[in-house]
Amino acid sequence: MDIEQLIKKIEQDYAVEKIKVNDIQVWPFLKIFFFDQLYVEGGTRVNLSILQKLSLVFSALFGIFRKTKNREYLIFTNGQQRRWINGKWTDKLMSPIATKLDKHLILEQPHFLHHHIFQRPEEKAKSNILLRLRENGMKKSSLEAAITGREILSELCNTYEVDLDVDELFRRFHAQVQLGEYLVSNNPSLKAVFVSAPYMNMGMVLRLYKSGVKVVELQHGAIHKAHFGYVQYKQFDRHLFPSQIWSWGLGVKSIFDDENKMMASSNVKAIGHYYLEEIKGQFSHREDSRAIEIAVSLQDDAVGQELVGWVIQAASLNPELRFKLVRRNLPMSFYSTYSFPKNVVFSDKDVYQTILDSDVHCTVFSSCALEAPFLGVPNLMVNLKGKSKAYFEGNLNESNSRFVLSNKGLLPVIEELLHLEKKKIISSNEHNIIQGYHVNLEKAIESLKEE
Repeated sequence: MDIEQLIKKIEQDYAVEKIKVNDIQVWPFLKIFFFDQLYVEGGTRVNLSILQKLSLVFSALFGIFRKTKNREYLIFTNGQQRRWINGKWTDKLMSPIATKLDKHLILEQPHFLHHHIFQRPEEKAKSNILLRLRENGMKKSSLEAAITGREILSELCNTYEVDLDVDELFRRFHAQVQLGEYLVSNNPSLKAVFVSAPYMNMGMVLRLYKSGVKVVELQHGAIHKAHFGYVQYKQFDRHLFPSQIWSWGLGVKSIFDDENKMMASSNVKAIGHYYLEEIKGQFSHREDSRAIEIAVSLQDDAVGQELVGWVIQAASLNPELRFKLVRRNLPMSFYSTYSFPKNVVFSDKDVYQTILDSDVHCTVFSSCALEAPFLGVPNLMVNLKGKSKAYFEGNLNESNSRFVLSNKGLLPVIEELLHLEKKKIISSNEHNIIQGYHVNLEKAIESLKEE
């Protein structure tokens, strides 16, 4: 059973809408962790070293004199979103928005440290660490009296052999609600909050939205019915979800059909992709024109590790191919146990620049599969454990991608991809990412201010 079918089955078979904290439906929040453990082998959480934890403590000083008070717009983001764009270290999701809004504050979760703080666009930013610590301090030691439907969740976990720290998650959700209350009380003129992963902060979203604050999600990755943050088969409190999603393309609207009760498709506004529009004309010279270069988007879970082994074998069988691996958060030391052939290297550029410098993009289920065709680069989707098709079969097509499982007989498939016309690759992807970001953003912001 694929993930989309499993989500539907569970929500139809169990009274998950009755799982509540302080009479607030909480299953949409819990399901993120439930399905992450069930479906993402090895999980997606990364354990931090002592040095990394100390880096986070130091990072709390960034922007410490900027107060999270009397703001009209709060913008939550992650330091990993920053890219070198037009001579500045720009947040590819949020900087274009921040520069168009008065009385804004960017609350940035550091990637261990806040980098390039003196080479950024004109924006007001501070570390999100202190706010996270405040949220952590708001967790109550016990919420037993406020929880209902615990037996439903216990039955679910037992049936599907999922081991969740449910009490920690209940406390975490409750603390998020309290944090939302804190933000509202300190920012009485707050008009909108921008976020990239609202399903991880659903308690805060609920409190803000119920207070009349618009909560806008900026698409940061793939949105589809196989993603447990974007499909609800039962009716839940509408305030748990963002009031709007500003997406890369119009195709996201189709996710929110009559069957999906999360939100109406009219709440999705397609604006495009800022960073890809800025770099799409930058095609670099190949380092080795004799080799066919393949950019590989790795992931930090067990399937990502399986992809590394797949690539090693494919490279050994096909010396004319050159694979360029792009890491996410795992350090280089993690890969030291692998024996790589000469035609497998690690890229020293970011994933998008690596894709631009390559003939083909390869992944299992990274959202880069939606972005590569916008740059005119076709996808080789490695369907390990059926995940490529589960996530992307409805988004990609013969004009921009091929799905494979075996790494034997790979050359004919690569040749097919190389013969695809670049203009057709780009045009075939318009439902995923539309053109005209800057014009679309202006319209979206004006509409938001007028509502």
